[in-house]
Amino acid sequence: MDFATARTLVRAATLGIDDLERAIAAAGACAAVDFLLDEIRPRLRLSELSEFDQDTIVRLCLQAGAETVHRDLVVRRNGSGWAFGPSGEHPVAAAAVITQDLAEALRGTVSPSGASAATRSVQWRDADDFTAFHSPPAAFRVVQRLLAAMERRDDRDLSALAAHHGSDKWGLHNYTPHYQRHFEPLRDEPIVLLEIGVGGYQDPTGGGASLRMWRDFFPRALVYGLDVVDKSAHDEGRIRTLLADQADPGSLSRAVEPIGRPDIIIDDGSHINKHVLSTFRALFPLLRPGGKYVIEDLQTAYWPSFGGSEQSTCDPHTTIGLLKDLVDGLNHQELTERNPRSSSTTDTQIAGVHFHHNLAVLDKGLNLEPGAPSWLARTQPES
Repeated sequence: MDFATARTLVRAATLGIDDLERAIAAAGACAAVDFLLDEIRPRLRLSELSEFDQDTIVRLCLQAGAETVHRDLVVRRNGSGWAFGPSGEHPVAAAAVITQDLAEALRGTVSPSGASAATRSVQWRDADDFTAFHSPPAAFRVVQRLLAAMERRDDRDLSALAAHHGSDKWGLHNYTPHYQRHFEPLRDEPIVLLEIGVGGYQDPTGGGASLRMWRDFFPRALVYGLDVVDKSAHDEGRIRTLLADQADPGSLSRAVEPIGRPDIIIDDGSHINKHVLSTFRALFPLLRPGGKYVIEDLQTAYWPSFGGSEQSTCDPHTTIGLLKDLVDGLNHQELTERNPRSSSTTDTQIAGVHFHHNLAVLDKGLNLEPGAPSWLARTQPES
């Protein structure tokens, strides 16, 4: 790409999306994509990844108006190199396809602080392969590096740590960007983090990836993992594991008692609805004020096989039903006397409820803000 075109695209990207779209149209979508890839190349550092046992391909589909430009990032097996090239020139199918508006991608790549990715989607070829839960495929690490390069993220980024340690909180799920926003203010604090569920199922040495991810993300934290299987093989440095049955609230309370009051509790355990509810009731009172309580994999609230409900999305026996009631509790000061909802001890203890896809983050704090003034009519006058 010639220098004049590169200069025009960079300057347009610092102005606004409309200016950038006009600059892309003038330069041509293919030329703009070539500029984007030139910016990404020196940031990828794919040679630092461990060797793969087969070629790995990630496809970029960048949209500029009615035109879509396709480029493949091909990472050769055995660490023998990588390159961008036109799609369809390699016999191996793409392991992942990233689709995004070209102007948005360019703006995020050249902006000093990155930009939003509202138009981006990632589709995984092996999304329904259960083995990916045990050993995240190489594509997870390649895609993470590619997106980090596009967003100017560094290796302290939580998604990078998840990919490095093999945690499914990024890749199979998209939790880490949300965690990054919610947990960043606590990053350098000497916190206590407790995660329910170590991973690895019945294998005593399996799992532990997210515990190591949290250890590296929080450099001063004490990280505890609780599991129904003895996972003490993962005990090292600032990481300790606890043995308890999530189905038994008493077992949970006894196991957690020695660690004091956690600052963060993450429920990534069985995802069985009655377990999630009983765990919340047992552990939320122990959470330190100002702390975060997180529930992952909310999709099971709709799955009967996990005790969820297909018919009622407000069923109080499901995780979603509990969370919807907590939203009412957050606004309990506004409820009228005619409202049938019963008050709860958590009404005054939860200061925020944040929903993301299959993920909820609760802020523990005083919720004593008064309701609307009494002179505002709350009910319809009876006729």
